[in-house]
Amino acid sequence: MGMLKIGKNCSVCKEWQEHCYWSHMADHSKHFLKHMVGDFTESMTVPARFANNFNGHISEEVNLRSPSGETWSIGVANSDAGELVLQPGWKEFVDGNGIEEGDCLLFRYSGVSSSFDVLIFDPSGCEKASPHFVGSHGFGRAENSAGAEQGGRNGRRTPPIVDGDNGHRHHLEMTLHRNSCRSIPRACKRSLFSDETEAKENDGEDEDVVAAAEGGRYGEYYFSRHGRVAEYNLREEDREEISRVPVPVQPGNPVFVQVIHSSHVRSSKYCIVGVSPEFAGKYLGAVEREVVLERASRGGEWHVPFVHRQNTRGFYGAGWRQFAGDNRLVAHDVCLFELTMVDAAASGGGNRRRRWSRRPTMTVHVLRRVRGRFVLLR
Repeated sequence: MGMLKIGKNCSVCKEWQEHCYWSHMADHSKHFLKHMVGDFTESMTVPARFANNFNGHISEEVNLRSPSGETWSIGVANSDAGELVLQPGWKEFVDGNGIEEGDCLLFRYSGVSSSFDVLIFDPSGCEKASPHFVGSHGFGRAENSAGAEQGGRNGRRTPPIVDGDNGHRHHLEMTLHRNSCRSIPRACKRSLFSDETEAKENDGEDEDVVAAAEGGRYGEYYFSRHGRVAEYNLREEDREEISRVPVPVQPGNPVFVQVIHSSHVRSSKYCIVGVSPEFAGKYLGAVEREVVLERASRGGEWHVPFVHRQNTRGFYGAGWRQFAGDNRLVAHDVCLFELTMVDAAASGGGNRRRRWSRRPTMTVHVLRRVRGRFVLLR
């Protein structure tokens, strides 16, 4: 009798636990697992229990973010059996992350806009390394290293970045630390460091990003000039409204304003988030360096390479993609990059001048248009 009573109680407890899990736990705490077997390259079925409990939360399109920070938009269809199937765009996600038969994918629901973070494991149960470097040819981690600020004996050239206006390719010096896991296998060096390495060409949006030629200043803010894609251009009234939003900028800190393009948050290409030449020339100098980005409201920091060429100035690479992904930036967001300045004694006198300390650090404030007006995101 005692065993039967315990069994009955366990059944009730399990039902209560299931209810609490699906109805009361935060969505971002929920996961599901899928083994890649059979014809997995063309489509993937969402587990029925997960799909049923998220009825209304999974839209007709989901966003899958791989370990590299890249995001794929996947269409959702209903099968004849009533199952939710990831299909349009799924093959590109599989190919882009090198997913093979026997691999296991762990999906974590983010609770925002039908988005999932995906971890990819090989048949042995160990996480695969290659998905962490999608689109970066193995440089995703090296770009975040402090050693990337300057070249040197160990400097190597990354695959070229393509300027949208003239198609010219430029190589960036990148420091790889000795005796570290960031070293590149010898078999890969020829294709990685060759001047003949092909880069994916930028589309029209990327050309507009790079084409931030002459910056304009409005009040204490620096704005890029209008680009080729009209939907990302700020009107005069937009600039006035942005200048009036109560952003917690420290007095004396210069601010550069950039509208986020879809290519900034979705593309795996070497696109560049353009920086006003006026702002870059005055505060960042004509030197390629590493810039630290921070979010005052969230904490944390991201190390992002800054490129400076004849017609190109801006942020690029895995460091930027990680920042955009972690902060869930979307197209048409407006980022205010506040450069942190400190007082320093001028050489040979008692006067004081303003400059940034160590490496440049920027606090990024994000504005989003909600119901026709810009609001500051926390």
